[in-house]
Amino acid sequence: FTGTRGEAAFYLVPVLIEAEGGPLIPLLLDALKLASSGNCGHLKAALEQTTAALDRMSKHLQKLYAVLDASMFYFELRPFLAGGKGAAEMGLPRGMVFQRSDGSQLEAQCVGGSAVQSSLFPFLDIVLGVSHQKPDNGSPSLFQVRRA
Repeated sequence: FTGTRGEAAFYLVPVLIEAEGGPLIPLLLDALKLASSGNCGHLKAALEQTTAALDRMSKHLQKLYAVLDASMFYFELRPFLAGGKGAAEMGLPRGMVFQRSDGSQLEAQCVGGSAVQSSLFPFLDIVLGVSHQKPDNGSPSLFQVRRA
């Protein structure tokens, strides 16, 4: 959409993070089994590996921050990704308007993509016992996780 390095990083960095985090799935599932069996030595090693992987994942974010200015993302790139639904405040009162080859226009108000579509982060939240509550301002969250 913008042809910028920042936009390219916006697409690449989540892939790098997922590549680093993917091995955590079997590792943490095994860690849960180890925890229930009382095998503390192997559990500690699994948690140390998890810490190292989370550290590597977070370092990829710096690649994004270095080339994607927050205001450029919000005002220039995000409107294309938002899908047009609820985008009046971003200057798209009709949503996304596509110009067809015959000259006619097609208006669309779709829910846009999001990095939270990744299944890795909800998985990590559940396994690590992270609880998401509805914000105090009453706005809905994308998902709510509560560990029993």
